[in-house]
Amino acid sequence: MKMRQIICAILVLSIVTVSGAGVMAYTTHAPIRIDSNNDFSTYASSGDGTAANPWNITGLEIDGAGYGYCIYIGNTTDYFIIQDCYLYNAYTSSPDNYYRTNSGISFYYVENGVIDGNEMLYNDFSGVFIYGSSDIIIENNIVYYNQFGIYVLESDYNIIQYNEVSLNTCYGITMDYSNYNHIYRNTVEYNDIGIHLFYCASMNAVEDNLVFYNDYGLIIFWSSYNTVLLNSFCLNSEYGVYIDIYSSNNDIIYNNFGNNINQAYDAGTGNNWHAGFSNGGNYWTDHDPVDLYSGPQQNQPGSDGIVDNPYLDIDGGDSKDKYPLVASMDTYGIGQREDPNGIGQREDPN
Repeated sequence: MKMRQIICAILVLSIVTVSGAGVMAYTTHAPIRIDSNNDFSTYASSGDGTAANPWNITGLEIDGAGYGYCIYIGNTTDYFIIQDCYLYNAYTSSPDNYYRTNSGISFYYVENGVIDGNEMLYNDFSGVFIYGSSDIIIENNIVYYNQFGIYVLESDYNIIQYNEVSLNTCYGITMDYSNYNHIYRNTVEYNDIGIHLFYCASMNAVEDNLVFYNDYGLIIFWSSYNTVLLNSFCLNSEYGVYIDIYSSNNDIIYNNFGNNINQAYDAGTGNNWHAGFSNGGNYWTDHDPVDLYSGPQQNQPGSDGIVDNPYLDIDGGDSKDKYPLVASMDTYGIGQREDPNGIGQREDPN
């Protein structure tokens, strides 16, 4: 069943969601506010807050209209999981930077949390907003029709993986003043900006994501020392990857750049678009894959999987991929999403 059909089912049947796994009934619940470890026992259906037995908040449908949150958790260190909930309409006309952030889930100085298998839709600001938090895992969620999908602010050492983050009006996944986070194997489509490393977001890994049909697939703004690896940036309407003048020393390697209107822009300094001759660079659909020669200078007889000529069509400065790849990378989900004869060839199903 297509995701838009799923969303329609949610709107018609307010306590039932239909997914590939079947039918799940939610329990309607008022918005939840947890201000300390002591509050978990009031709302959790099981658990004791230890790593072996985390608090479990599960199976709830929460309308956040008038509250500015569906689930807020702040100033906690206990282990917990928010699982299989439907969280929507978080809005208040008086938002703040703490718990009324107009988000489906909002964390403020939280550790040891897991957000797994939830649907977060139509929240006024974001599906998930985490601030000052660490050791958070956000996985297997559907995050649609918010302003921002997943917004991470001043938070380090978190994992965002296997989420569907689509149709958000601004950014899909944002790292803002956040470091050492791992954005892994997400599907990020139909957002204004798919993934945004924003303002002093450093040492983050953007790995093995499908990034399709956004305006910009990835923007790196005023951020350095990030690794962008094994992603597929395809069919984005402005740029696949855009790096501003204040960003430096980012590594962009082993990615597929498939038929974006503009493949890449780099006005920064010291950003690396290849990992040397022995490892190669990226795959570009608009580069002629002639491979008659080999070697560091591509002047020795015999093919080696590296295109003989460097890729020069990176806008914004003098960056180039000196060792572009002849064949596309086998990235996450690409076999299910792509024409077998190329990258970025499928028609928009909508």
